[in-house]
Amino acid sequence: MKITFLKILYIKFNVFTKQNMNGKTSRYYSGLTPIIIFEFTIDLTTGFLTLYRNKNPALLKVRDKT
Repeated sequence: MKITFLKILYIKFNVFTKQNMNGKTSRYYSGLTPIIIFEFTIDLTTGFLTLYRNKNPALLKVRDKT
């Protein structure tokens, strides 16, 4: 019998504005973004715990909305 559960670490980003050299203002919107997803699997027959670490680089992008 195996039990699998996930743990997701979140990082909270702020909303800030940035001005370019040519006077264009870019506003960055971001909220809670999942960064690292851990997956634990516990085998209850042997008591063996395995840990998988899943990095998704597509989740790390901060969206630029002008």
